[in-house]
Amino acid sequence: MTRPPPDSQIDLRALILYDDYQRKTAGKSYENYEKLCDTIGEKAISCDVYKYWFNRYPIEECLTRSESDGSNIPATGIRWCILSDVISGKCAEKSIDDLCEVFDELKIDKEDHDYWFKRFGNGHLFKRVTFSDLPNEIIAEIVGKCDSFRSYLTLRNVSRRLRAIVDSSKPAFSCITVYVGEDSIEQ
Repeated sequence: MTRPPPDSQIDLRALILYDDYQRKTAGKSYENYEKLCDTIGEKAISCDVYKYWFNRYPIEECLTRSESDGSNIPATGIRWCILSDVISGKCAEKSIDDLCEVFDELKIDKEDHDYWFKRFGNGHLFKRVTFSDLPNEIIAEIVGKCDSFRSYLTLRNVSRRLRAIVDSSKPAFSCITVYVGEDSIEQ
């Protein structure tokens, strides 16, 4: 049997271990997984493949914990469990209590948990915001903070959109000094 899709956003191992702790059957856990996939717009793996991993992960986890005094679940995998709790309507206090009991070695931070719980509860998922998503006014303000010609030129080379903003903005410096040597030119 192959591993779950490596390009999947969902940390299947963390989700399965969390569902196993809550005494969910493989079928109920798969329904939970499908809801997560629907929420984030990802294609779910088949029920048979999921059940295979549902039966395998808890055994592997027991062996891992007995050999190494801890789990190999990344802390980011816990976010999927938090989203699962939000989708299922669990309260924040119950969610963190359950997560701390299952993943005790990760030392889950209450403030971090509350942040993600509220964020997911308000419908804000994992959309990554990039520099190019910023409004032009904000980028123009960043450009205005450039205090040297070199940083201006560096910003111009990032993208065409940024070049247009840099070119249309008033520079923060008032003079440019250029040194001309026999074999070089410096600013």
